[in-house]
Amino acid sequence: MSTCTHESMINHHGSGILADLRETLHVWRERQHQRRELAELSARDLHDVGLSWSDVAFEAEKPFWRAVNAAGPASPVEGGAGRRLFGTKGSLR
Repeated sequence: MSTCTHESMINHHGSGILADLRETLHVWRERQHQRRELAELSARDLHDVGLSWSDVAFEAEKPFWRAVNAAGPASPVEGGAGRRLFGTKGSLR
């Protein structure tokens, strides 16, 4: 009898914590990248997406662990009805 393949030897819960940690780190890196990209937009780009320099400063100064809407429901970096300005890969929509 092989003990390595026995059902009772399989860890069914251990990868959940690592997966959650990996996802959190990924989200933090994306936020940092998006905020850096936002801070580099030109005045014309900001005008095109309807943001001001104060909107950019407000968002770019947040630490990477703070979510976009952490300041409240009317974060200036979100479009109407909670629409995010950035897509999944950090590019403008």
